Amino acid sequence: MLSSLRLQHFILAGLLAWGLPGILLGGSQVFYAVVAVSLPVGLSLWGWRKPSPMAPTPAPQAHRLLMILLAAYFLLDALFGRQKFAQNLFFSSSAVSDFIDSTNAGVSQGRGIIDLLGAAAVFAPFALFDHARTLARPKRLWPYVLVLCFLVYEIGISRGYLLMAVLSILLGVRINGRRLVLAGAGALGLFLAASYIRGDFQNMAFSNPLFDALGWPYLNLSLLLEKSLDGGSWLDFLFEFFKKFLPSFLFQKEIFSFNVEMTKVIYPHFGDYIQSVSIFTYLGELLYYRPTVLTALSAGAVLGGLARFLERLLQRNALNSTRIFAGLMCIVLLRSRIQDVFSFLIFLVLFLFAWHWLTAWRPRRLDSSASAPTAPSAQG
Repeated sequence: MLSSLRLQHFILAGLLAWGLPGILLGGSQVFYAVVAVSLPVGLSLWGWRKPSPMAPTPAPQAHRLLMILLAAYFLLDALFGRQKFAQNLFFSSSAVSDFIDSTNAGVSQGRGIIDLLGAAAVFAPFALFDHARTLARPKRLWPYVLVLCFLVYEIGISRGYLLMAVLSILLGVRINGRRLVLAGAGALGLFLAASYIRGDFQNMAFSNPLFDALGWPYLNLSLLLEKSLDGGSWLDFLFEFFKKFLPSFLFQKEIFSFNVEMTKVIYPHFGDYIQSVSIFTYLGELLYYRPTVLTALSAGAVLGGLARFLERLLQRNALNSTRIFAGLMCIVLLRSRIQDVFSFLIFLVLFLFAWHWLTAWRPRRLDSSASAPTAPSAQG
């Protein structure tokens, strides 16, 4: 059952699912890389003790504050911040081209404060859904409405997000065979609908969105393996990870946009302006930074450490849907880059600290009888 799976299990599933087929392309080098990156994640399950849930029951004032803050953030970001409805495949016919334009404009640049807040807020609808399920039925309506608004807003052009978001919500409650079939069918239907709206059926070489989602990363990886690249060192890989802790709005930094740069390598006719961003599975990064096994061990150690820490936070706060979403999205992100998973998990840490503070907040009541010093009683 999904309720018994930990975040490490999801990450291991993603590493194996996207890594093992790559052995057919890269042989023993890929095999050793998959083993090396998976081993530390598996070891992070060793000696695990399930923590007791400590999710506080928010006071009425805390619940109102939570709803006000999330609703205010949603409105401000939709009107003045990222304005993601303009890049939503269900609301804008130019969503894909606008996304490509913004990707080209942001190559090698870090995120601004608005994008950083947005990256953390992606977990808000799932945590709010978990929170709403603890409320009495009459009080669930407005939280559920806000959850739906967040989910639709965050879709952008990502079919993967849409697929995993629907599964997380539907599977975040009690699991049974019927619900699992309905959840899978519903999510797959939305995936195909999003593919049709994006024009993928018309623009794809094989007119099959599922094959394009699963096959093209390996086709791109095979093209990359044919190139003679100098690559970087495993220390460069770790340096890219530590750069994530330096906010670009405070410190000027230059990041290595791996997928964009490798797209230029395998499709040189694009020049400096790429027309679509290629992905190579997480193996592309591991094979680029050498020695590959050392890079893989480093990546696995970071993934395992973050996942173990986050699993404890998620269980202590009883955020089941949030945990399922985080796990499923890690599987999706490993289709692209490990560095993307690093960023995703770091933002989850920041969100969970903020969430715990909000739900644990208790207003201090002024009580004159308790705060004022007691006068000594008269004697004699």
